[in-house]
Amino acid sequence: MASIYRRKKGGTFYITYHVRPGQRKTVKGCKDRAATDALARKLEADAMLRREGVIDTRSEKLAHSEFLPLEKHLETFETAMRGKGGTPEHVDRTLTYIRDFLALCHFKNLADLDAARVAACVTDLKRDGLPPKEGGKKRRPLGARAVNARLTALKSFTRWLFRTERMRTDPMMQVAKLNANTDRRRIRRALLDEEVAWLIRAAEKGPVVHDMTGAERAMLYRLAVETGLRAGELASLTPASFHMADLDAATVKVTAAYSKHRRDDVLPLRRDMAEAVAVFIAGKPTDARLFAGRDDPGGPGGRTGGVDQSGHYPPGERGPQGYGLPGRRRPLRPRRGLPRPAAHVHHAPGPLGRGARRG
Repeated sequence: MASIYRRKKGGTFYITYHVRPGQRKTVKGCKDRAATDALARKLEADAMLRREGVIDTRSEKLAHSEFLPLEKHLETFETAMRGKGGTPEHVDRTLTYIRDFLALCHFKNLADLDAARVAACVTDLKRDGLPPKEGGKKRRPLGARAVNARLTALKSFTRWLFRTERMRTDPMMQVAKLNANTDRRRIRRALLDEEVAWLIRAAEKGPVVHDMTGAERAMLYRLAVETGLRAGELASLTPASFHMADLDAATVKVTAAYSKHRRDDVLPLRRDMAEAVAVFIAGKPTDARLFAGRDDPGGPGGRTGGVDQSGHYPPGERGPQGYGLPGRRRPLRPRRGLPRPAAHVHHAPGPLGRGARRG
């Protein structure tokens, strides 16, 4: 039998009833006693039907979830991504891409999610691009790769909704990605051997930039070429990351906190690379970051490591990526007597590009 009472004279009635044996729940009723009695009877009847299995609690949960604002689900999704160890950059970018799609398709709650409307929005993105931000430039069509990045973020969100029983099905499962090979806006390639040598020589002769000498930047570039490590992974390296007991079996280890795969990665080093690293780390504290420049003390993924006080890169080391690594979107250009490469270089999924991956 439910208990009905007031907490103060003339106030609203409250109802306390048994959800299941040993578990009671209190809900707010009405100021009218008769209406509160009717609500109490319904709550007790529903609780009894749930205990008997007549009312499916999962269906109730799904029905409630589908009409919650999508922003509420996005907040929970963000918490889940950060709890899994996602980097702030990855989480923020994923949420931005999801919100781009939700705004473009005018989705407000889970019941609005529709594969056909998403497919139509994909066509709009490719043809017209995203609406400009306030005070921004005009709309610019997006390439297949940019559209796929946003579609991947949205599909990861709906897959999470389905797996956590917030939706009955994954409505985006049937939405296919675009073929990026048919719409390549920027053709990239890996550096040639002579271009890599040119880059390392230019770094060795370069000045101190953001507390990194030319020799340190040269070692950074060489490790990037020979291991395929990303900027954030390189920035995490310390002398303790290298196991040099046997130079013929030397390795470098990237801990799971900095690896893209979120697992410990152990990579072999060639003997000549191991010998160079052994000289480079000699005398350095075992827990000190080898490539942590002034702009990023002890943290991975810096963005301006190679820029000097005037905002320029040292001769021969142009590129916007972290720690002076040449970026994907700008060509290498010879300066001040350095040998000219055969052509301006854009990095493909190769040794220095972000797409590079070992194994």
